[in-house]
Amino acid sequence: MWIAYRPDAILVWKNVEVRRRLNWYYNVMENLKPAKFRICKRIPLEFNPFDKGYSLEELWDVHDELSKVFEEHWEKIKNDKLRIDELEKPKYSFLHLKVAIAYRILERCHFCEWRCGVNRVKGEKGFCRLDSKVYVHSYFHHYGEEAPLVPSGTIFYGSCNFRCVFCQN
Repeated sequence: MWIAYRPDAILVWKNVEVRRRLNWYYNVMENLKPAKFRICKRIPLEFNPFDKGYSLEELWDVHDELSKVFEEHWEKIKNDKLRIDELEKPKYSFLHLKVAIAYRILERCHFCEWRCGVNRVKGEKGFCRLDSKVYVHSYFHHYGEEAPLVPSGTIFYGSCNFRCVFCQN
């Protein structure tokens, strides 16, 4: 398999300060530690977060509590006191909760600073002209970022909510 790298993207990891500051990123990149979303998938949630019987505020309260559990697990995993495979795979997880919260926000959308309040789940379109679906126009490995981030995954989504006159995208 042929892989293209910029020489500085490899050499930068020999810098002690870069390795210290970006230690978690490096360990995930080298598959020595799990990405944070994988840890979230192992934190159990005792109910179905997609059940409409829970308000958004209640879901955020549970999110605050599970964030503490996440931090505890992450610290243990960072310090080699816990391995992700030691955690069971629950039916519903902290990651499910995050997805459920995102869908609830879509019902009265306030993802961006425009805070339109439209119900994107029902197909209404706000300032961004998007409904509940995301449109990916392109994705690729990008080699133009700062050396520690090469290669990075780049995804260009359709539509935008700010329409800046200087935007290259």
